[in-house]
Amino acid sequence: MSGSSNNNPHTRHWWRQRVTALINIPLTFWFIISIAVLRDAEFATIVAWMKQPFVGAMLALMLLNTSYHFYLGLQVAIEDYVSAEKTRKMVLLGLAIFALSVVVNGLYFIYKISFEG
Repeated sequence: MSGSSNNNPHTRHWWRQRVTALINIPLTFWFIISIAVLRDAEFATIVAWMKQPFVGAMLALMLLNTSYHFYLGLQVAIEDYVSAEKTRKMVLLGLAIFALSVVVNGLYFIYKISFEG
């Protein structure tokens, strides 16, 4: 096969969705275990936990990866089920703005808690 199917945007999208899903597995296990350990902790203990550099980095990575995975999945659903082109473009723009706002706000609050408490 001389022409690689990896140049197809649908193939790239499919692979990105699979890779983000795989990355989400250990991140989700880490997060669930962390929350389970901290379930009876006081607020100050949770803030102290979040101030640890590793924890802040993991939370940021989880936020970025899950938000991107969320965006990719909804993008496919919108492209498949919204038939009017103008409406589809507007809904995709709204999705992109929403996903970006979740990331920006989440990173801001992770930063605030990690560095300012």
